[in-house]
Amino acid sequence: MGRFPVMVAAELRKLRGTALLPIGAVSGAAAIGISLYLAAADTTTAYTFPLFAGNVIANTMEELLPFTAALVVGQMMERERSCGTLKNILAVPVSFRRLLAAKLAAGAWLIVLYALLQWGLSLAACALLGLPGLTGGSAAWALGMLLGNDLCVYAALLPVLALAAQFAGGYAAGIGFALFYGFCGVIATGHGWTALYPPTAGTVLLRFRMDPTPRELACAALSLLASLGLAVALTACARDRSGEKQEEISEKAE
Repeated sequence: MGRFPVMVAAELRKLRGTALLPIGAVSGAAAIGISLYLAAADTTTAYTFPLFAGNVIANTMEELLPFTAALVVGQMMERERSCGTLKNILAVPVSFRRLLAAKLAAGAWLIVLYALLQWGLSLAACALLGLPGLTGGSAAWALGMLLGNDLCVYAALLPVLALAAQFAGGYAAGIGFALFYGFCGVIATGHGWTALYPPTAGTVLLRFRMDPTPRELACAALSLLASLGLAVALTACARDRSGEKQEEISEKAE
């Protein structure tokens, strides 16, 4: 286990000089931009900082974060294949499942940075618009909500990321499913499935815009634990499946 933190740190260092970090930053800022537009265009609502931060959370969890997580983590593995370094890494020896676990763990650290960026931009946007309600308590609340909810959404996405990373080009399908998975949170919330649907379960645990019952809190916790358990199982039996299709094609050609 002593080498695992080193592997995670190495995965983060690999991102320097790539377009993945700027893409993540633009995605995080996009939620702020959407919320700024809504605050400026909606003249009937008395916007405050907590309301503005709540809009940022809602805009992030439905599409922006699922897309960004699937793209960045998927590309982290895909770049190993396209650069030809995956075979060399596996020959160190480092098992594929251990490499995948390190990339997923690095993704969690990126989510933390993503939330911190959004928090800082939210404070700046509040100052720009002159919104009332910005206090030390509301700023701490916004930070806790952004960080907690982003990590919960990432936990819900982990099974998708763990499976998609095992296939060459799988990140593209992973992005598509992650977008669908996140968007369905709107439907789940509208039909009373907020606590059971993993991408929205975090809002229940964090009591975001609701006062959940003990049963809803238990369902939300079980939903996220099930996602984490599935992600662990998929990672534990993971292998590089990128060559399986090529082998099938070769066998048919023969």
